[in-house]
Amino acid sequence: MATADTDQDARQLLESLVGKQLKTLTGRANEVLRLDGDVVIVSTARSPAGTPVPIGWVQDAMDRLRATGEVRIDVETVGHRSALVGAVLRELPGASVHVTPQRIVLGDETRSSLPRDEELARRRRMWTELVAGEGVENARPHELRRVGIYRGASGVWVDKATTAAASNGGDGVAVAVLHTGRHYPDDLSESAMLYHYPSTGRPPSRDRGEIEALKECARQQLPLFVVTESDGGRKRAIRCGWVEDWDDESAQVLVGFDLYVSTKADEAFELFQKRDAKRSTVLARPNQQRFKLDVIKRYGAGCAMCGLAVPELIKAAHLIAYAQGGTDQAGNGLPLCANHHDALDRGLVRIEPETRELVCSGGYSAAELGITESDLSHLRSQPHPRALRELWRRGRLSEART
Repeated sequence: MATADTDQDARQLLESLVGKQLKTLTGRANEVLRLDGDVVIVSTARSPAGTPVPIGWVQDAMDRLRATGEVRIDVETVGHRSALVGAVLRELPGASVHVTPQRIVLGDETRSSLPRDEELARRRRMWTELVAGEGVENARPHELRRVGIYRGASGVWVDKATTAAASNGGDGVAVAVLHTGRHYPDDLSESAMLYHYPSTGRPPSRDRGEIEALKECARQQLPLFVVTESDGGRKRAIRCGWVEDWDDESAQVLVGFDLYVSTKADEAFELFQKRDAKRSTVLARPNQQRFKLDVIKRYGAGCAMCGLAVPELIKAAHLIAYAQGGTDQAGNGLPLCANHHDALDRGLVRIEPETRELVCSGGYSAAELGITESDLSHLRSQPHPRALRELWRRGRLSEART
């Protein structure tokens, strides 16, 4: 008897089937042993110890089933492990088995016919086709156009004619964005990207429409393809991400390339990272772009010490540095211009933890350092008290040494 929820994805479905004996469409026994990264390990009569099957094959077949109501279970349609794919899909509620030809059919009362689900299935098929073809590291531009991932010269590709039905207002959902790195080279990392709202000089409605299409990705929970240049600009590298957040004040969208949930509540504040016992230093900064957007959303897009309000010149400064074990939570940060970021790092300005007063040191005055604010009270939110107290304590220790 099927126990899976019709809204769950392939990974969730497979997790619910671990340890359960399944039957293929021809009646042979299969057993899901475990999930390992992007594959599921399946035991069969021929391979009792288990053989790997890409979870993506199951997901693609599930998307087709939900979008069209039925899917053929053969190698050409669902891949070389078609027997296992069929055994899994028959566990969906409302699924029935048909043998001539072998296929899974989903009842009308269960089948998803939502435009959003069909668009999700389309995007997964495009990604699968690209991976199976030229790959995602050095694809030729005409291949992206052929698959449908990206066309045209604008930064945001919406493909309104195709995606309008999947959007709330009928104006479409962004399919891909082009990031050249020429203007904002630091906004792209392995885990995330900050994409700046388009401001092209075209009719304002065009830019606003593309911004809304990006936000619609988050509302509809649809993936967004990020296209960058490779091979000296002759080819394209493509990543598949998710719009996680945005900030209208600084005009930026956060696109994540992995699963991430930001903890922004002060009640859950963690000042220090939970380090791996085998490592004593932290070298990578996987959440730099997320940290920057979180800081700007918490405090505003201007420098906390001088009020400079040019988003491109504002940095997210850690109070307790990441390299010293500080976390990437916004309560451990402040928006600062480059000059005052350096001043904070060098101890030329400190923050009194109780009054939030900006205290200059090193023999410099506020005027000499270009500081126009006396304290942090003008900010719409404040750093976490623990971060301020620890920063002040470390400054006192540094003074004592000198």
